[in-house]
Amino acid sequence: MAMSQNAVAFSGTVTSDSIMGYQENDVTNFLVTDGTIQSAVDNANPGDIINLLERIYRENVHIEKSLSLIGAGVDKTIVDGDTDGDSVGNGRVFYIGPDIDVTLADMTIRNGNAYNDPFAKDDPYIPLFGGGILNRGNLTVENCDIHNNIAYRGGGILNWAFEDDDVATLVVKNSKIHNNVAHWGGGIYNRAENGTAISVITGSDIYDNKAEWNYDRGPDFAYKYELGGGILNFAQDGTGVMIVDKSNIHHNIAETGAGICSLAASQSTKKKSDNRFICAEQQCP
Repeated sequence: MAMSQNAVAFSGTVTSDSIMGYQENDVTNFLVTDGTIQSAVDNANPGDIINLLERIYRENVHIEKSLSLIGAGVDKTIVDGDTDGDSVGNGRVFYIGPDIDVTLADMTIRNGNAYNDPFAKDDPYIPLFGGGILNRGNLTVENCDIHNNIAYRGGGILNWAFEDDDVATLVVKNSKIHNNVAHWGGGIYNRAENGTAISVITGSDIYDNKAEWNYDRGPDFAYKYELGGGILNFAQDGTGVMIVDKSNIHHNIAETGAGICSLAASQSTKKKSDNRFICAEQQCP
């Protein structure tokens, strides 16, 4: 890879040859060679592009700035939440913070386990969201394979608007989301607790996901209903919008809404939840 005079090399927690970068149109492109994705994220500036190699990265990545992470191919770049190789995930694979724009493309995201997320030690409830990805910002997932992730809510991906002014957007393009498990939303959970949560799924396959209660790991006060094996769109005190287009949703399992479950349930006398679901040109049970 040719490097310009504006090449960037980092030292400290990563060696100078583990991350390389070059600038083009005020955007720095990083190539993660032997370092970690998290180190590249921490050292990048908002708007930078991080390119990943053909390898397995065993990490739980926390992103709080606008970035693009581009893999070498869905079957070549693997980000694995099982950091110690014991076949049990050590936390969710990706956390995307609020008010940022992030792209994850051309990679596999697997073996995330929100129950084991380090933040769960401080809060027994909220950190259990999103086994593969927990998104609170504006996230685009393109040409990715997301599988074998587990969470209390949102096994594969959870798109979450939490505060009144939050707008969480998720766009999934040409991706596979399969073999994920959660109590609510095995594959994808679009959750408007407050604010607005918008998810757009296009050209993707969502299959073999399961909504299943885990009695050993779930909070004691939880509702035991198993909702939305493939997709759950839920507006609590906010607005939840789910659009599915040119996608296949099949062979998912749940007590209610095996393929798709869409609910609105305001619990506030001051607010009215608004839930919208649009299904066009795909196989939706």
